[in-house]
Amino acid sequence: MKLSPEILTQINVFLEGDIPQCGTVECVVLCGSYATGKATCRSDIDLCFIGDFPDFRSETKTFRERDYHLMMAPWSWYQHVVSEYERKGNVGTITVMLANGTCVSGDTDKWHSLHELARHYYEIGPIPPSGEEIGRHLTRIRGLWNNYCDSIGPLTRKWLYLCILKECVTAHFVLRCWWAVKPKYQLEELRIRDGVMANMVQVCLESSPSLPDDVGDKTLSDVCNHVLGPFGW
Repeated sequence: MKLSPEILTQINVFLEGDIPQCGTVECVVLCGSYATGKATCRSDIDLCFIGDFPDFRSETKTFRERDYHLMMAPWSWYQHVVSEYERKGNVGTITVMLANGTCVSGDTDKWHSLHELARHYYEIGPIPPSGEEIGRHLTRIRGLWNNYCDSIGPLTRKWLYLCILKECVTAHFVLRCWWAVKPKYQLEELRIRDGVMANMVQVCLESSPSLPDDVGDKTLSDVCNHVLGPFGW
């Protein structure tokens, strides 16, 4: 990803003033939306500082009307999180950030090794969910579905309808061993990975029924079956 000269200059000016306050920083990696080309005017700038730190810490700073989210930790901490900790769930924040990050300072062999490690585990994906985790998703969505079927008031029905849809999308990412993404990227990711599911979700969003037996009612049931059918729905 090629950064705009304006953003790169602003980051470098920020780093010139901030790095001396942070201890020994050996490498700085730009992550998040600016690294992937999805940044908007409201996006903050995510930076991983890697170096001689006692442990992990995070803080947010404002510089020239932009928020900088800083994650500071030693090399060993990042390696541990990527190779072990984040594989136990699908919220691979550090793994995804490093795998798609761009080094803006300290482009050494140590960074290349860490980047390759992150890419390796990013492409493998999370460890499949346990039976207990699958059961939690089944129980949660079944409970919402039963409440939805029993509901009478139109606003309550709409609310539960959207709750079920949200839980189904979340479960779909977990049960298919996909890395989690922010809600604003979920539909985009669904269209790439599962067009059938994406189309059903779109029908549901366009319907959002307030009365029983709507076409959206049937499609919501289809969404539940699509997501949970293989796991005993």
